[in-house]
Amino acid sequence: MKKYDQANVQILFDLFSWKKRAGEIIRFEIAERDRYWVISFISYSMSSSHEHLFASFTGDSHDELYNWALTLLTDFTLTYDRNATSFPAPVAENTEVSNQAFL
Repeated sequence: MKKYDQANVQILFDLFSWKKRAGEIIRFEIAERDRYWVISFISYSMSSSHEHLFASFTGDSHDELYNWALTLLTDFTLTYDRNATSFPAPVAENTEVSNQAFL
């Protein structure tokens, strides 16, 4: 298992994007294993109980991995939202007020 600072961020962003377009939610969990910490990225769908662990990395501390994951997911979200024009929001018909939800 690779250390988190050796992660290929572009591949992770591609995985995040693929999961998001499939309508899945991405979360991470951090657990201590033996003498090191492991972060795992997990996706799941609201319509099923199936979870998919799709990436794991090691680190020296919980805080180190937590900060890295938050930065990584924030950067991905900003990039994804910037490119959201390829995923147009639905247009509300015959309503005065639109209740659109955005990713």
